[in-house]
Amino acid sequence: MIRNYIDEDYLSGYIPNLDSLLFTGETNFNKQKVLAEIEVANDFINSNYKGLFIRNDLSLRKSGTTLSATTTETISSEDKLTRLRWVVDVKVLTGVDKTLTLYGTNDSGDNYTELNSMTIGTTNVGSIISQTLAVPYTAYKVTATVPSGTLDYSSLMTETGYDTLYALKWGGLIYFQNYKKEDDQYFSKYNEFKKRYDAEFAKFVVNYGDEINEEDTFGSNPRSITMLK
Repeated sequence: MIRNYIDEDYLSGYIPNLDSLLFTGETNFNKQKVLAEIEVANDFINSNYKGLFIRNDLSLRKSGTTLSATTTETISSEDKLTRLRWVVDVKVLTGVDKTLTLYGTNDSGDNYTELNSMTIGTTNVGSIISQTLAVPYTAYKVTATVPSGTLDYSSLMTETGYDTLYALKWGGLIYFQNYKKEDDQYFSKYNEFKKRYDAEFAKFVVNYGDEINEEDTFGSNPRSITMLK
């Protein structure tokens, strides 16, 4: 599903002096972030990529059951879309901090590799946390370490193929709003980000699994599509 999970720390990899571009009285770039998300979404819609907004993420755990002891979830379905972002939505957490650990397998669960972990506390309730993986696996599972107190959360794997587009659009908007005249350094950087975004979008390739019908997803004039069978 198309969704933006990148933050200003991620964006600073593209703009090392990011903080110097803040307007007086502003403490973050959330306004530009929202505009970037809207513009990227419109670009996908106008290019007939409507199905990307409704296709499923890979579920690792659904919320609704509160845990009071360490629990390992069952293995996920096979990941056919090479999802690399692990997402956790903390619904309930009481007591001490808890630890979530993500494992991956390439042999249907005979062997697992510990991939990532995160420590969550009461300040994370109601927030979404995500981490990216360097290497994909065919299936995943999550263990929640609950020494005391309670925990309820949802967890999923989602795609990272949109991250670069969001970063380039977001960064471009920041430079656009900072420039004063067309030959200054900010206008030059805006054009650079715009060109990189346009090039990235032009080569965008959609991978999708068997559960999505090509005609329903992309309309009668799909662009660049790679099918995974």
